[in-house]
Parts: sequence; C-alpha cells; structure tokens
Amino acid sequence: MPNGNLAAVVVVHADDCDGNFAAFRLFERPDLTRAAPLLGVVPLDDSVDVTRLERSLHAFDIDAPVVEVNPHLRQLLTALAHGEGMSVVFYDRRRVEAVVRPPHSYQELTSWSARIRSFAKPAPGAAP
Repeated sequence: MPNGNLAAVVVVHADDCDGNFAAFRLFERPDLTRAAPLLGVVPLDDSVDVTRLERSLHAFDIDAPVVEVNPHLRQLLTALAHGEGMSVVFYDRRRVEAVVRPPHSYQELTSWSARIRSFAKPAPGAAP
C-alpha cells in the first residue's frame, strides 16, 4: 500500500455503464486519496475494450490506470464483487475491508458518499 493503510481498485465488466464512473470523482478528494488511493481499474472479463475504458476514465477526469491481472486474481475479484457490475474493492495488506457498488439514485449517492468518506477518517491512534 502506498501509505501503509488502505488502497482501492475499481473492478468493471464489459457491460458496465460509463455513467457509473461519475461517482468515482470522490477519489479526487485529498483526504480520501491519502486514506485509500485509487490504484487502478481492473477489467473482470476479456471482452472489456481497454481503449474505450481508458477514454471513459479520461472523460470523467479519473486518473487511474487500467490494470490487467492474472486469472486467479481476476477470479477472486469477480467473487468479491459477487459477479455483479462495477464495484470498488478497499483492501489493506491483510484483508479486504469493503466492496462497494456505485449508487443508482440520489438517495444511494448520499449514503455511498458517506460510506466512502468514512474510509478517509484515520484509525484511532493513527497519525494524521
């Protein structure tokens, strides 16, 4: 982990909606970037058009690389996302802390934002 704490990756399927990327602008917040930097976007199937994915990330001003992973890790990430669409996997050196799906309504966005921001809070006793 870059900061020794949490890190995050976004996992996507070929049929995920580009509009979901708008929610990931929360990763532009400096407090979240320090607490859980977005390390990359991982395609979960071979049919993801990587060039199109990179264009979508750029269009939403998301500065994260598309990361190819080995089949074993891809299978693990797919299982963590319950085979569903786009999700954010928060993890540290020992375990997965949370798997969070992007919001689909304003009410979900409010809840999702609060949950994501909670990762930006330092652990008790941790240096700021």
